[in-house]
Amino acid sequence: MIDRIWKYKFHYIIVLPALLLIFIFKLIPFFQNIVFSFVDYKPFLGLFESPWVGFGNFKALFEDTLFRDALRNTLIINIGFALVAGVIAWLLALALSSMRIRVVRGAFQTIFLIPYVVPSVFIAGIVMLLLSPAHSPFHLTDKLLLADPLWTKPILIGIEVFRSLGIPAMIGLAAILSNKTAQSAGKRGRPNAAAAGRAIAAYLILQLSFLFSSDFELTTILVNPLTMDSGITIDYYIYTIGLMQANYGLSSAAGAFVAFIQFILVLLAYQLVRGRFLGDLFSGTKPHIDSQSSEHSSKWWGTAVSAIYAAIVLLFVYLLIIEPFTKKSDSAQRLHDLFSFWNIAGYTISNFAAAVVFMLVSVTLAYPLTVKKLPGRQLYKLFLLFVLITASNQISEYFFFRELDMVNTLFPQIFTGFFALASVFVLKSIFNSRHAELKEQAEASGRGELHTFFTLFIPKVWKPLLALGVLQFIALWNAYLPSVIYVVREESYSPVAKGLRLLLSAPENFADPILWQYCAIISLPPIVLLLIFRKWIISEVLASQVTK
Repeated sequence: MIDRIWKYKFHYIIVLPALLLIFIFKLIPFFQNIVFSFVDYKPFLGLFESPWVGFGNFKALFEDTLFRDALRNTLIINIGFALVAGVIAWLLALALSSMRIRVVRGAFQTIFLIPYVVPSVFIAGIVMLLLSPAHSPFHLTDKLLLADPLWTKPILIGIEVFRSLGIPAMIGLAAILSNKTAQSAGKRGRPNAAAAGRAIAAYLILQLSFLFSSDFELTTILVNPLTMDSGITIDYYIYTIGLMQANYGLSSAAGAFVAFIQFILVLLAYQLVRGRFLGDLFSGTKPHIDSQSSEHSSKWWGTAVSAIYAAIVLLFVYLLIIEPFTKKSDSAQRLHDLFSFWNIAGYTISNFAAAVVFMLVSVTLAYPLTVKKLPGRQLYKLFLLFVLITASNQISEYFFFRELDMVNTLFPQIFTGFFALASVFVLKSIFNSRHAELKEQAEASGRGELHTFFTLFIPKVWKPLLALGVLQFIALWNAYLPSVIYVVREESYSPVAKGLRLLLSAPENFADPILWQYCAIISLPPIVLLLIFRKWIISEVLASQVTK
């Protein structure tokens, strides 16, 4: 054992910087949250001097009807999303696979991914605009649907499906194309519908492993006092009870309960996907040969189905990006007055820095997993899966950064942006599914570990790694929550958070074209990045986007 550890010493050394960052910025806040859940926190006494109440906070938590509502709502919304998105994504994957011209198919794929890279708060804003009896350009309804509890869950599920549908559709399409490639090589493959179904099911299993997580930002905007009982989710409950009502024990107990359950679910989902569906997500084959040379023509129904969904997405793009510039505002505000160069530059630089560190963390943590006989590999994977469920500790992370005097700065968003550990397993799976034999050959030939890392591993994964970095930058750019939690002065809000504040500041100005022009411009960077890096944002990279 000692000899084997020494043989692979570089694999242990290379992860130390990333593990140190994880310990400081993820594990310390996580274990502080555990302590919070067992004490009656008194700010003037401090965390470790506050009275110990044992399981009292958990008893109060499960007696709280609002928490039970949040638990029920979160389950319904997530399961509803999985069912609806799964069926529609499966149909879209089959529709796209029937198209024989690669350029056209690729254009549809890109269009389908646009909603995912647009800030979710602006998607919610467009929905609010469309459903507004006073401001809707199409006058869809005279009722206040957003104030009707019966419509809360369907609207939340519908927005989440619209926003994320492109990902399972692309994963299903990739499985079909890989299946066709295998069949063209004389290998036995599954029917296309089954291949797409298995790949989409694998993605949704991973998604459902975070069963108690939700899109907090959508909930924050669309849920109001009239719809609280039917729309509150666990993430929103933790935020409301903890940061808004200062009931830190109750909110921390909710966070600890969710972490415990989700860790079990993550382990089960990982084992299930790894054992039965890994080949469907990571086929290890090249894309199907351009079917322009096929004897068959495109199927009309596939083009029709794809065109219908593309039209819905393009209508949304028109309403957000183009339509505001076709109207004249009656406001005295001028568009350039809404922008602050230093604000945009500051968030751009900080998000870029966080994305760069995120890529370094991901690639160094992934490298040891490429060695199947690495001593301690299973324990290491278990640790990484555990860190996955520490992704949301709102209360403890807030106190952690407050103790470091970082509130009202960009540092909390930078430091928390270092980690999205699903990318570690994606990089490992991409490399092992395609190049595992090269690593074994390099090891057999006596090449050093450092040499193999820089001349084999990095050259083979740099494109998906860069694509993951782009997606991380987009996620940080689109984030609204860090500004709400860590920034006191609204002038220091992120560009996206500022746009939402402008829209919601005065109901009578909600449809003001100047405000929507600002939101349109702020939404453009993620779309431009998608267009630039689209060919590298492959289905295997998209499989990392399972946490919300």
